[in-house]
Amino acid sequence: MMNVSRRVVLATTAGLTASGSGCLNDSDTSDEPSDSEEPNDEPAGSADREPVERWVPASSDEPTVFNYVDATTVRAREDDLGRETIDALRLEPREPTGTVLDRFEDPTVEYVLEFGPEYDVSTHVIGGAFDPTVLEAWPLEEEIDEFERYEPAEPAVDVAVSESTLVVVDPDVGNIDDVLDAGTDGDRHVDDRFETVLEQVGDDHLSSGITAETLGDKEVAVGQSWSLGTEAATLTICVASSDEPPAADDFEGVLDGYPYADPVDEFTVEIDGSAAVATGTAPIAELETIDLFAERQRSVGQEAQAGVDIDVDPTTREVTVMYTSAGNTDFVEIKTESGRETTLSEVGETRTLEYEDGVSDTVLVIAVAGDTRTQILSEDVSF
Repeated sequence: MMNVSRRVVLATTAGLTASGSGCLNDSDTSDEPSDSEEPNDEPAGSADREPVERWVPASSDEPTVFNYVDATTVRAREDDLGRETIDALRLEPREPTGTVLDRFEDPTVEYVLEFGPEYDVSTHVIGGAFDPTVLEAWPLEEEIDEFERYEPAEPAVDVAVSESTLVVVDPDVGNIDDVLDAGTDGDRHVDDRFETVLEQVGDDHLSSGITAETLGDKEVAVGQSWSLGTEAATLTICVASSDEPPAADDFEGVLDGYPYADPVDEFTVEIDGSAAVATGTAPIAELETIDLFAERQRSVGQEAQAGVDIDVDPTTREVTVMYTSAGNTDFVEIKTESGRETTLSEVGETRTLEYEDGVSDTVLVIAVAGDTRTQILSEDVSF
């Protein structure tokens, strides 16, 4: 038994410095066929992989954050999950991907996977059922395997669609060629740390993580997931390095400070090779999850970010503000020096301020993300 934390009750090896071969969920992971096996020519990232393993083209020199939701399972268990959990889950993708998805009439969404470098959601991969002909009004750039690729002028994103998958990439942050290479050719660029994390959490119902993080004196990959059972949910937390597993004190700090872990009374810890994996259960109604991207942005004090358009019409003496993109914000406030206040909570919403002739004012727009408030626009108006 290894007492790493008050929540840890069991370890299957003698200590955090112990080493073993392979990964915890592996039986034989060798890529070489045995004498009795036929070679497998199927690419490593093809459709038989779980979505996170298939699509995230993560590399050790560019930390990537991912978040995955099995929307089919979550919808089926909606009555069992708490309201706050449902609200925190990304069953609907962030903008501008939501705008692309809205072009399809009643699409079937089976899962939503989002990822990007550090704190930016650059890519959405949505699994389900789609009619690719819906996007034919956009100019077709190329065909890649079963995907048709488009570069619409509005919204300014790169899009690829097949009958079962929709991929949307912000070209200022991500690269759709890399994503499609990962998903169609198996060119995933995944290092051994992240490979281990994916083997632990990549096929669960809710999962998230980062490919490179500093823990003590080590560079590690970190992942966590919830698997939903009949009455209980199982939380898995995996920390993997390239050589030895994390030190006991460092892993204790991970478990004690973990935002998902409060409902779990006790953990079982297993050490194998360079990975430390903790598992514990909680009633489904007590399951907790967070918006990992928003939390990471706030944790480093990043300013709140959002997109807004403002239109000043001198003829009608009206000022119209439109909420165009959410960024990392929860909502947008509109305030004026004359004392008016209102909010925009949904992308696409507008507010119109009306003025009398001869009036001057200053319109302020403030993005709000948790406790972070950032002024993103100031407009002086005179009529």
